[in-house]
Amino acid sequence: MAAPRKFAALSEFLRGYLHQDVTAEYGSAEKALRSFRADADSTQLHRVQADWRKFQHEHQGKTLAETNAVLTGELGSSWAFAGDGELHRFSELLLQPPARTKE
Repeated sequence: MAAPRKFAALSEFLRGYLHQDVTAEYGSAEKALRSFRADADSTQLHRVQADWRKFQHEHQGKTLAETNAVLTGELGSSWAFAGDGELHRFSELLLQPPARTKE
């Protein structure tokens, strides 16, 4: 079971960026994720990435419908992925290393 406490950083991200106004505010889950990546510090990003990896591992082999049910249920997302391709692109973007900053 994917209790919000178990995936605290992921749940916080989902509730904060993939909320009920995600389409109006960002247009898509990918654009919301890009905004999060721009807003988050490296510690926040790493925590969400770690939770996402753990979530993926624990839900490996689940259908898209089952995955969406957990994300939109227990974890608080308002975004349901339309297909495996969209979920895969989202995952790839989320797991990219942080962009290097100019010093």
